[in-house]
Amino acid sequence: MYQTVRRAGKRYIVSKVNGSTNSTNNHTNDAAVTQNFKQQIKPISLIDGITRNSLFAKRTLTSSATPSNLLENVRSCYFCKQQQPHRISRKFLHTVSNGTLLQPHEIEETLTEQSIKFEKGFTGYLVDSTCCVDSSIFINQRTGESTCRSCGVKQSWEEFLKEKTEGRQSQDGIKGTLETFIRVGGENSLWESSVDVSEINAPESPIYFETFRHFDIRLAPDHTIVYPYYDVSKSKVVKCVSHGNEKRIIEIMNTSHESLFGWNTISPADKTLILTTTELDAMSVFHVTGLPSLSISSTEISLHPDLFPFLEQFNKIVLWFPSTYREQESLQNFSRKLDLKRCWKVQCNDSPFSLLEKQQSSEISDSISTSKHMSHDRILTFKDLRSDLFNELMNAKMNAGVPFTRFPALNEYLKGHRRGELTVFTGATGSGKTTFLSELSLDLCLQGVKTLWGSFEIRNVRLLNTLMHQFAGFAVEKHMDKFMKWSENFESLPLYFMSYYGAQDLQDVINTIEYSVYMHDIEHVIVDNLQFMTSTSYSSSDDRFQVMDRSIAAFRRCASDLNIHITVVVHPRKENDGGSLQTASIYGSAKASQEADNVLILQTSDQLSMQITKNRFCGTVGMLPLSFHPDSLCLSGFHRNVETEEEILPALRIRRPVSNVKIYRKNNNDNK
Repeated sequence: MYQTVRRAGKRYIVSKVNGSTNSTNNHTNDAAVTQNFKQQIKPISLIDGITRNSLFAKRTLTSSATPSNLLENVRSCYFCKQQQPHRISRKFLHTVSNGTLLQPHEIEETLTEQSIKFEKGFTGYLVDSTCCVDSSIFINQRTGESTCRSCGVKQSWEEFLKEKTEGRQSQDGIKGTLETFIRVGGENSLWESSVDVSEINAPESPIYFETFRHFDIRLAPDHTIVYPYYDVSKSKVVKCVSHGNEKRIIEIMNTSHESLFGWNTISPADKTLILTTTELDAMSVFHVTGLPSLSISSTEISLHPDLFPFLEQFNKIVLWFPSTYREQESLQNFSRKLDLKRCWKVQCNDSPFSLLEKQQSSEISDSISTSKHMSHDRILTFKDLRSDLFNELMNAKMNAGVPFTRFPALNEYLKGHRRGELTVFTGATGSGKTTFLSELSLDLCLQGVKTLWGSFEIRNVRLLNTLMHQFAGFAVEKHMDKFMKWSENFESLPLYFMSYYGAQDLQDVINTIEYSVYMHDIEHVIVDNLQFMTSTSYSSSDDRFQVMDRSIAAFRRCASDLNIHITVVVHPRKENDGGSLQTASIYGSAKASQEADNVLILQTSDQLSMQITKNRFCGTVGMLPLSFHPDSLCLSGFHRNVETEEEILPALRIRRPVSNVKIYRKNNNDNK
């Protein structure tokens, strides 16, 4: 079976329900399977309430069920347990390209010089399409990448200009990403063997069925509900298959970023959009309000630039994201990408689907109508900030950031990992700074924090060696028979690496960070280490301090402007061996510790421990003991039983955190 697609990637969210492990990849006769499925589905009962078909464990619906109850039953198949999806995709672990973002005025000047008529949009420019009649090409204003809004052909900025200057010879000459007749095997047969809800015998259907038909939801014979995703030309490229308490993603061939759930329901005349993070939220909004609603992938809160052509037609975009810390921080970044002037955010803490569950449909409409505009004036009053203050006080623990799970005691000090901060990390040579940071970054990656590593002192392969040990929890080289399994799981982490090694120009590193944030929504950047990165950028000792100061200032600006967390490793001064390091031990001038929000010191003089000497968020400082495990290379003491795969994380006794820095310093002086 062949299918015409616009991208080579297909993404599925597959799950298991009631212990069933039916394969969806080996349907030998799609027509026979479909017919058999239709025949064995019993007519939907309209009397006895919600029942389940015993053969396929499908939800059947009745007229006595309310719309909210009906959606609740679907949720019991899809979201009944809110656990982190188990990712097995191969889309993350890779090296970030050293791309450079363009400035909008550069694109405008080039288009004008080439006598190309263009229309300025929110996130790019629209020009007449040369490959499709009565269509336009969208040009991203930061990358220059062009996308035909009709057929989906993509070109780089250089390819686009070359085509315009040299002229097109043939359609086959386009080096875009248009690929036709891609064989998708069993994954295609899954869609072919599924049936539309309208094909199930039911004399009557509540509004709930109409909503599912509107979004082209289908039922498959393998105990799954199939959610279709569409590309910019409304060709089906992604099908999310969801059911049960487990959920996983399978990547077929290359990854496709440019797909949204609900795009098939959008018309060119629509100018207002509600953007959600789950399929059920999008359907709930449409069910109550009738407004155009789309959903990005519910397993990856990310807004790739490939999605911008979808959203260019909308003058108003209302973002309804979960009220958790990471999603709200993502909302801020998405708004900047999409243009603050056209973005609103819903301030309701409940999701549309949860409101529908509570039979509070009117709250959905009210929340949208009272959404807050993201664009602020430069001068604010308390009235402008009151709702934000209320939310921060009501959700103080959540707003403290992403908690640490490998180092739970660290939450007593830092409270969590937050965007927009700069952390300076130091420790004696060979004390384990990279080992600690690799485990800390792994801890955050396991919670979905997209991390970019800039390792200038050791090569990426060596760093991956440490990360793999810490992820598996045992000495991988002693159990190579388990390597494939753990490497497949490790590959799904949102982990990126700079391709740099050795000394690099500061501006090149900054450009790479900006590019990765724009393209991949990076949240955490690690620079290891500052001295090695800038080792060839100065000619004298005075220049050395100036270069390091400029680097710290640049990273500080990056953290604030891009709303990301940057961790910079700085070696200490050469001091007498055996003594404890202090904040003043950080190499260079005092600028590093002054600019930093957090200062962490890895101490080895007495016992292996992590000392927090500066904490701008809450002021809590103190000492955190560490425990090194030689097999897993974890400083948290984490390790795993190789046979049973049981995770073991020892409880480390912490010294009582000191909330006041002055008291901490006084106690230290008294002990001397």
